[in-house]
Amino acid sequence: MFLKIFKLIFGFVTYFSYFNIKGKLHMTRKLDKEHVDAIRALQQRFTQNASQLGNIVIELKLLEQQQATLTENQNALLSEFSALREDELKLIETLKARYGDGEINIEDGTFTPAG
Repeated sequence: MFLKIFKLIFGFVTYFSYFNIKGKLHMTRKLDKEHVDAIRALQQRFTQNASQLGNIVIELKLLEQQQATLTENQNALLSEFSALREDELKLIETLKARYGDGEINIEDGTFTPAG
């Protein structure tokens, strides 16, 4: 009796495992190991690729931030350079007014008038 019920239930379950709810054939089959391995390898490559792409995006973002910082520093230094150049020109005019045209030896602090 138990065996008949088991066969009946097993047959019923087997029958429904081959058909989905809409009544269409739906068989579950075991994939070959080589196909499972190929799918896993492809998934692993996709994961590795996505990880590398993510790392590149992060590195590019960091480089953009570094570039922005460097550009800000460059602009500040260029402004300072312009101010220094103006200070230099003012000092030259002051020295010319005081000493005239000539050469300055900064090592010994002397001025030699032009010829």
